[in-house]
Amino acid sequence: MTLLQREIRAAFQSSSEPLSVPALMEYLTRQGLKPHKTTLYRNLERMVADSEIEEILIDAHQVYYELKVAHHHHALCRICKKVMCITQDMCDGSVAHLESALKSSNFRPTGHHVVLYGECGSCQS
Repeated sequence: MTLLQREIRAAFQSSSEPLSVPALMEYLTRQGLKPHKTTLYRNLERMVADSEIEEILIDAHQVYYELKVAHHHHALCRICKKVMCITQDMCDGSVAHLESALKSSNFRPTGHHVVLYGECGSCQS
């Protein structure tokens, strides 16, 4: 494993929220590394293929990546673009209820991803 690969993993392990490529580049720069963007994308693609991380589409303009963990959803601040994770227990079974309702309409859900949009506490002030 290269130094860059170790630092990419460290970035994900130290983050409590999904990371964009610009955020990863900023982290790596602080660690004294300056990888070419193509090299970073190649490493991310490999990590996705190896099921270490997953690519998530939260915003139409930005792809985010995060460690592959238990299924959860996200909230995106429309102003600062901060992404927050919403755990399954915060949803109170709402998504399961929706999937069940769709099944009764002869629709077989094969997956879902919920994103709530709004303003984080810092941007509300």
